[in-house]
Amino acid sequence: MRKIEFSFRIILLSVLLFNSGCAHCIASEQEDMYTLASALTKLTSAVEEKVLFKEAPPEMKDMALIDLSVMHDPRLKEAFTEYVLKARSVNGHAVVLVCDERGRSGLLEDGGCSSVMDHHWWRDQPGHPCEVSNAICLKK
Repeated sequence: MRKIEFSFRIILLSVLLFNSGCAHCIASEQEDMYTLASALTKLTSAVEEKVLFKEAPPEMKDMALIDLSVMHDPRLKEAFTEYVLKARSVNGHAVVLVCDERGRSGLLEDGGCSSVMDHHWWRDQPGHPCEVSNAICLKK
């Protein structure tokens, strides 16, 4: 009887420790993504300035567009060293997408036409392709 009670306690303790560890990982990922989202809105604003005021050719995209946009402050892209960034001009506005380190899944996407983060793909649609959405900043 004591062996069963001892085994049950070990199993219960293991389950509790495992679950609390997973909760910490999820909270840490959320915190990282929200911090990254804040940095992305600042980066998108810089890209939006170049696109909106036609200081970048309409066909310029991705890192060429981002590098041009942050020439005044390269620190704007420091938060993204472990990620793949994509940027495009969509309907006269900038759209910037942050993808995982392999460039397979979109994590965050922000359009310069709005003041809020447009898509939290990591949370709302995990595995979303690493492709800039053309539906952001549609003219109305």
